[in-house]
Amino acid sequence: MNSRLSLSNGEWKIMKLLWKNNTMTVGEFVAALEKDTGWNKNTVFTMLKRLEEKGAVKMLTKQRPQKYVALIARGDAENYEASSFISRVFDGSVGLFVSALTDRNKLSKREIDELRGILDKAESELEQTEE
Repeated sequence: MNSRLSLSNGEWKIMKLLWKNNTMTVGEFVAALEKDTGWNKNTVFTMLKRLEEKGAVKMLTKQRPQKYVALIARGDAENYEASSFISRVFDGSVGLFVSALTDRNKLSKREIDELRGILDKAESELEQTEE
């Protein structure tokens, strides 16, 4: 399992469906993605092959219908993607990222409270490691 892989936008669409449904067949992917993407069976199969090569998914059976399962946890993929983005765009500075985010978007009270809670938790964990 490779938790340090970069996923394309299309691969994210497939992985989100797989994380939600646990296992899916190519036909189920096509039905779920057709309206949003217009992808046919061949396109979905190609995307699944790429994800297999990256170690993100596995075909459970060679018999038809072929079922696929995720080999990487959603949280691991999200964490890697977030870290990679912050590193590439903001030179690794979470502060610059949050500043850019809040400069361009008006945050709701709920979102501000969420951020405050996240920061409080991070500060508490930092204090525990320093003891």
